Formats: sequence, C-alpha cells, structure tokens
Amino acid sequence: MNLKLFSLVALIHCAAFDGFAEDSPPAGIRMFTCAHSFHAFVYRQVAEAALDAGIKGHVSAGISSIGGSRVI
Repeated sequence: MNLKLFSLVALIHCAAFDGFAEDSPPAGIRMFTCAHSFHAFVYRQVAEAALDAGIKGHVSAGISSIGGSRVI
C-alpha cells in the first residue's frame, strides 16, 4: 500500500512540475564542494554536466575532502 501511495504522489508531482520546459538553460553558479573523500570525484562531474547542459558561468570554486573513515 505504501509503495502504491508513493508512486501516485511521485506521478502527480512529476506531472505538475513543468520546470524543464524552459527555452534557455539557467545561469551558472559558483560552487564549492565539501564532501567525504570517497565523493571527491563528483565536483568534476557536476562541472561537466553543467557544460554539457549549456549552462554558462558555472564555476567550480574548489573542494574540501573530509577524509576516509574507519570502523573502531
């Protein structure tokens, strides 16, 4: 029952959202990424995705990696 309700809500949300119908891409942003070291590669992928989407002005300001963790 919960899965059916979730699916219905997701379908209604997607049908009501028309944010992707814009003629031009949004303006770029200046983005600084702070993430776990296992996700350090993601900020480069965001920059590539912005470039591929035609977003002008996206700036990758840098990254701060938190470092690997270990179980004690």
